[in-house]
Amino acid sequence: MLSLNKQCAINGRDCLDYKGKRQCSWKYFLKTNATKVRVYQKFFLCTLAISHSRLGTSRKKLNKDGQLESTLAHKSATTVPKAMLDNVRQHIESVESHYCHATTKS
Repeated sequence: MLSLNKQCAINGRDCLDYKGKRQCSWKYFLKTNATKVRVYQKFFLCTLAISHSRLGTSRKKLNKDGQLESTLAHKSATTVPKAMLDNVRQHIESVESHYCHATTKS
């Protein structure tokens, strides 16, 4: 999504140095048959079914290389090591179950 829009300088200024909204403009493109076609912002947002705020949030997360910064917002903070999970599974399999169809009386 972010590769389909491009930041453009206004009046020859470098956009990376300015923080204001009016310092830079954005051009929006959609791909058709391996070619990029420039479209209006509203058409771009409606085609991708995203809001302007979602696009702005994604832009804020871009680093200087044009890559999204990784966040831990959607990762589990308490990841259990695989070795510990394997030990728990081995323990569960080693314990004899109190409920077994073969030993129950009908």
